[in-house]
Amino acid sequence: MADDSQTLAAETLLREVTQAVAPLVRLLVRRGIDHPRFSAALKRAFVDAALAELEGDSGAMPTITAIGLRSGLQRRDVKQQLAHPTSALPPKALSPTLPMQLLARWASDAATTDADGTPLPLPIRAGNTPVPSVQALAESLSKDVHPQALLDELVRLGLARTEAGTAHLLSESFVPTREFGQLLGALSRNLRAHASAAVENVLAGESKFLEYSLVADELRPDSAEALHALARKFWRSAYKRSVVEAGELIERDKALGFGSDAPETRVRFGVYFHSEPVLRPPPATIDPGADPP
Repeated sequence: MADDSQTLAAETLLREVTQAVAPLVRLLVRRGIDHPRFSAALKRAFVDAALAELEGDSGAMPTITAIGLRSGLQRRDVKQQLAHPTSALPPKALSPTLPMQLLARWASDAATTDADGTPLPLPIRAGNTPVPSVQALAESLSKDVHPQALLDELVRLGLARTEAGTAHLLSESFVPTREFGQLLGALSRNLRAHASAAVENVLAGESKFLEYSLVADELRPDSAEALHALARKFWRSAYKRSVVEAGELIERDKALGFGSDAPETRVRFGVYFHSEPVLRPPPATIDPGADPP
């Protein structure tokens, strides 16, 4: 009975995970990545997961055999994967870049937004102006990168424009639209964080991390779009407040310092909205001349 229960749990897990990754598989197929290539790439993910689980169990570096048993990979595959650098994203790749930090500061600081919270046009260089300059904002974030370089990057990404010594913010948050690599980077970071929160909740057997959603059907497309607009409005409000609160906490924690009892921690807070047609089976039809079953 225990074996049957474990088999059922494994089948359920595989079925649900397969459904969860279906959109990603569609993206791979659309971009010419077939099953053998994706399967080969997944080997590293299984090695990394087995390493994490085994190190958590014993605290020591696992053997090739142990990794192979836990991941289901052959020893030669484990050796081949361990011979290459880890596929995991380094911490720096998960942190906001300086241009994105400049964008967030500009879109949320009371000194650079109007009474409605809309970002103000800013002078590019410091001077006798009632509002901070882009140069001042940039230098408050880093002295190592020239302010003009950060502004140029925002312009390149289509997030800002410049005119007669003034910079105008065109978007209050970064939604990549130009380069496919940037779109994939956003997809990877956001889905990784969302999936990590969901998996931690499942493993803990409780809601360790915030993860909720509302589902509504029997809607017309225009009604769905109205809800989409409402969700965007909610996100804008939450984003602005979160940036301010996070900035204040970051400055406080920098002053307090970090240690073994208070390690440096990263958070990612976001929202999503999705709509799609509801596919329902056609109603059954009965032939009046047919015999009843």
